[in-house]
Amino acid sequence: MMNRVTCFIIILSIMFKSINNIAIKSATLLCFFFGIAIYAQTEAVEIGNLVERIGETSGLIYFADKLITHNDSGNTAELFEIDPDSGEILRIVQIANAQNRDWEDLAQDEDYIYIGDFGNFNGDRTDLRIYKISKAEYLASDTVTATLIEFTYEDQSNFTAAPNSDWDAEALFVYEDVLVVLTKQWKSAGTVAYKLSKTPGDQIAERLDSYQVEGLITGATYDEFKQQLVLVGYSRLLLPFFVEISGLNNTSIFSGTISKLPLNTGIAQVESIAYSENRYFFTCENYTNTSFQITSLSRLFFFELAPKIVPQTIDKDIELILYQPIGPFSLNYELATDDTVFEQAIFDTAGKRIFYDSNSAIKSGAIDTSSLRPSIYFIIFYLKKGKVSKSFVIR
Repeated sequence: MMNRVTCFIIILSIMFKSINNIAIKSATLLCFFFGIAIYAQTEAVEIGNLVERIGETSGLIYFADKLITHNDSGNTAELFEIDPDSGEILRIVQIANAQNRDWEDLAQDEDYIYIGDFGNFNGDRTDLRIYKISKAEYLASDTVTATLIEFTYEDQSNFTAAPNSDWDAEALFVYEDVLVVLTKQWKSAGTVAYKLSKTPGDQIAERLDSYQVEGLITGATYDEFKQQLVLVGYSRLLLPFFVEISGLNNTSIFSGTISKLPLNTGIAQVESIAYSENRYFFTCENYTNTSFQITSLSRLFFFELAPKIVPQTIDKDIELILYQPIGPFSLNYELATDDTVFEQAIFDTAGKRIFYDSNSAIKSGAIDTSSLRPSIYFIIFYLKKGKVSKSFVIR
């Protein structure tokens, strides 16, 4: 069935019907598409192509040092464990009591994996659902069973089938003790956030708020330690972007600080995103348009976000001491706090991460800085209550 992306591209084809030379047509089309996006972009690194078996990748999480993905509508009820360094399939887990009506995203908490079966392009589904899977069972067996969360939106009253519905959804994340579904509004080019309990059974999804993103949201990942939500999506011309959101609360997802930036992948149907160690992995599914001989293969990428480098102490009782006993070759630190430390990292002034450690037991020690050039740097400790950062100089 034709969607709005295809419609836009068909309209563009009318512009080129008088151009007979294929090379000129292709060059002109690329200028049209990519000329729109000549402004600051976030550097995305392509890891590689995904195999045909996961060519319709649609959801993504990072768990147990692996990425997990699935295909979308009409495919098998399976999760694919893939290597984050290559995209190679390492393992396949079947959900024995599930059907892939239109799986669109994955989310997780400490104990469970959640599969969002809520793709709703025509807006007429009355069987929206989320499958809930035990992580312990997932790790122990290649065949698992799921409990079921079924829901309807509290403000949807019309279920007449119509393509390009505003009731489609492709993004899911866990926030504190609830699940949040984000719609993909084909007509309005926005997204609405709905809240659900993690408890299996029939539910009414409670509307929280909305954001006029001017695009199609297709994936979400939330880092509870940094209290940061990142979304991915694409414009109606298949130009990918991401949205960074901070300042979430229980009643509002979009009332905090929001920034939207393009990704430098070129034309790509970006479908999912997952977070690990300041690295954001994302996938795009196969896309082909024969009218303009456009093919975008299913691929795995990542990008990194520079932290908000503002030296700060979140608690007057927390003290961070830095000293360099052997000049530019070592940075010693002592962090006085009873709070849990989840990560530590060093960034340069451009926001590039140059050191990382996720050992939560380390609250004092030494870091080898002999490879750093003379400059100003920032060390940041991520704690349960927030973060502590401080600058230092290599001379």
